[in-house]
Amino acid sequence: HEGQLAAAGETYINHCKQVARIVCEYTDDEETIIAGLLHGTIEHASIRLDEIYHKFGADVAYIVDGITTRKRESLVSNYNRLKHYALEDRRIILVKMADRIHHLTTPADSEKLRRKYWITTQGYIALGRRLGYSNLAERLKKLADVNLYHAVSTN
Repeated sequence: HEGQLAAAGETYINHCKQVARIVCEYTDDEETIIAGLLHGTIEHASIRLDEIYHKFGADVAYIVDGITTRKRESLVSNYNRLKHYALEDRRIILVKMADRIHHLTTPADSEKLRRKYWITTQGYIALGRRLGYSNLAERLKKLADVNLYHAVSTN
């Protein structure tokens, strides 16, 4: 991610480090923390899944693959695929919610927030609770209520 900027103008590597930091608050599992660091590499860098598999192992690759948005994939399709993966390995929803938490603490345009309101509140939060991450889900819900609801209700 060298030189790459996230949507809010911060360096992309900082976003990845912040996601991993949030993940560390909820687990000490090394594979999950590494996946938090690598969560955007397939989408935003020229890294392939097989490279992650060979360097970091099957678990990290599975988590990263589970949270990676496919090009031209709708929000609903992406969520359904993520849910399928997360039901097999709940660490996927942990990394996804950490990613969404960090995104909600950085500036974003209201249109982008509006598109993500439903999938965050009805999808990720509900799935996180179901898979045993109630505290993280509550944290995400509070941020979503403040940031996402405001974006949805003002337009």
